[in-house]
Amino acid sequence: ASLLTSARSPLLIVGKGAAYAGAAEEVKALAEKLHIPVLPSPMGKGVVGDDDPLNVSAARALVLAKADVVLLVGARLNWMFHYGQPPRWNKDVKIIQLEIFPDELSKNKQSAIELLGDCKQTLASLLSHVENGEEYSPPSEWWDAINAKVSTNKSRMAAKVAIDSAYAM
Repeated sequence: ASLLTSARSPLLIVGKGAAYAGAAEEVKALAEKLHIPVLPSPMGKGVVGDDDPLNVSAARALVLAKADVVLLVGARLNWMFHYGQPPRWNKDVKIIQLEIFPDELSKNKQSAIELLGDCKQTLASLLSHVENGEEYSPPSEWWDAINAKVSTNKSRMAAKVAIDSAYAM
């Protein structure tokens, strides 16, 4: 937990392993407690709702490129996540990987910390450590940058939808 709570720009990525484990409650509780942005993989959608303020899908490129510590929960660093490699990812990123399959740990990028286990149970344990620890929230500059990017991207998409809708009539 100390690596995660020392981050200046943390990110929590959730994948199908979190969804299959039924770990939505634990993911949400940890993200809320630490005020960490959450990026779901396509198979992890629904673990955190699309309309949840912690969901930063609309700023995907920014959070991947700028995160200094990533908690990877039941997600794999495959082609969907550019194998965790620069230039799409911060070259100095530290990864904490929670995975149930040992062969997937540090498969495409070396993890700083490997956690082997069920996502729901392991996150519950991690959450209990965090709840008993010091208060933590990433620097406001991290959320300011994310919120600015989300706003820009949503505005661009709204404009495109408006143009497409005009042609449909």
